[in-house]
Amino acid sequence: MPTHARERLLRAAQELFYAEGIRAVGVERLLTVSGVGRASFYRHFASKDDLVVLTIRTFSDTWLAWLSDAVATRGGPR
Repeated sequence: MPTHARERLLRAAQELFYAEGIRAVGVERLLTVSGVGRASFYRHFASKDDLVVLTIRTFSDTWLAWLSDAVATRGGPR
């Protein structure tokens, strides 16, 4: 059964970065909250910075998709 380590890391990063700030959260805290081991972390991400970039891109993509749907629902741009 796959562990879905990447998704667990991303979810933990989203929650922790929002609540505590990107600079305040270290790799150790991410590992503890996500339940992912250090080797798995580095198998998916070369560094915390790579996880930060994915977290921001994921948030941006989600927000832009929501905004696009909201604009379309209301009849598009005027």
